[in-house]
Amino acid sequence: MSLTDATAVSQVLQHNQTYTGSVTINNRPYLTAITPLVDVNNQPVGMLQAARPATDLFAAADHSLQLMLLLASALVLLAALPLFKLAKYIERQLQ
Repeated sequence: MSLTDATAVSQVLQHNQTYTGSVTINNRPYLTAITPLVDVNNQPVGMLQAARPATDLFAAADHSLQLMLLLASALVLLAALPLFKLAKYIERQLQ
């Protein structure tokens, strides 16, 4: 973790609280959760971190959004077909 993420280190080691948010590791943004490791006196002695590159999560979100758009388009087309047939039926009845 870079020294620019002093907020995360302070929250975890000095205030004994879990940090969730973004940090910079090797000049790359990561979304992370950091929790303190405590001794028997409940004093922080270290940290445990789980992190994923932010770009991976944004790519997954983008993929989900594309799938949702495709599904919504398919549902609109499926809903339009019966309406089209109904309009043709009504048109024939009026002639």
